[in-house]
Amino acid sequence: MDYQRATEKYRRRETQARMRFFVRAVVFVLAFCGGWLLGVAQSPSPINDSDYAVLASDNARLTQELASTQAELTRTQQQRREAQLLAGGDGTSAGEDEEASKAQQLLASQIAKGITPAQISQSLRTLTPPHKCREIAVRDVEVVTPYFSGGEGNRNFLSDTLVLFIEGEAEAVALGQTWYDADKPVVVRASYLGGEQIAEGVLPLTMHLTTSDWLIRVGLAKAELNGYVRVRLSKCVFG
Repeated sequence: MDYQRATEKYRRRETQARMRFFVRAVVFVLAFCGGWLLGVAQSPSPINDSDYAVLASDNARLTQELASTQAELTRTQQQRREAQLLAGGDGTSAGEDEEASKAQQLLASQIAKGITPAQISQSLRTLTPPHKCREIAVRDVEVVTPYFSGGEGNRNFLSDTLVLFIEGEAEAVALGQTWYDADKPVVVRASYLGGEQIAEGVLPLTMHLTTSDWLIRVGLAKAELNGYVRVRLSKCVFG
């Protein structure tokens, strides 16, 4: 009798343990499935190609609008500053008034020396960084040394309105290398529209030739052919 009671007792415990395990397993599976479904429902949907294209277009448009707004702000500030200076310094500090007065005196002294306002305006334009540059010519030009004069005359540009004459120092005459030494400064003489401009320096070198409305940028760099420099002409407008 005691044996049967003990067996029945342990059988009930085993059955209860199995039921508890089964219930826990079911609860775990239901909780896992519920959490997964909830996460899927709350997660953002993936961006397709059309949505990405729209976002990229909006970003480019906003970037362009920001750049335009910044440029407009700069122009407005410059116009206000010019108006203040023309009005006699209203709204400016004492230091700014003194600076404007010195600038006016400098302009007056240059005009008194015979320099025309057009020449002053043209010189001031060279201080403004050019933009919207378009390359119009690329050519190798010989560099003249005391022992090397180059080949054919190819110094004329822009329908012969621009002539570049470049001088340098010979590299190693004793070894028969009479062309210029690219590691030493060169002298560039640019004759353009009846005037002349001279620049000196080590390659690569850049010089600017100005007109009333636009600018010619002359870029010089060492060419692959000994004795020559690569000349790149670009036409730019002022900022």
